[in-house]
Amino acid sequence: MTKPKTPEKKSPLVIGLAIVGVLMVITFIVNNYEKFPTAQSIFGGNESPKGQAQGSLQLAVETCRSQIKKQLGAKLLASNLDEYSTRYNDTSKQYLVFIDLVIKGVEKEKYYYECQVSAMNQKIVKAQLTSPPGQFQKININ
Repeated sequence: MTKPKTPEKKSPLVIGLAIVGVLMVITFIVNNYEKFPTAQSIFGGNESPKGQAQGSLQLAVETCRSQIKKQLGAKLLASNLDEYSTRYNDTSKQYLVFIDLVIKGVEKEKYYYECQVSAMNQKIVKAQLTSPPGQFQKININ
């Protein structure tokens, strides 16, 4: 006569590892909450966190760089995004983008381009080339 099979007991080690694995996944999601839209919808907080927009900062920077190229043309040697100054204004729903420039003929002077871009439609609201006093005449920009 055969004995009825008794269910095998799960090893406490396997159960412990499973619990640790689940806790690690939960900890990861909680620490990276903003990156998981599904977690946001489950736990609340569907709106964009303060200081963030629906538009893209990268698109705003590309819009500004395009405007700089139109304005300076071949005189533009280099442009570098000033990541410390560039920011999003939640009140006006605009990106304020600052780009440091190197301009042919006046490479040692510090020029920068200030550009406000709407986060809603990625259009330039305001843009200006800023330089040390009297430098606009050196590069023939009016």
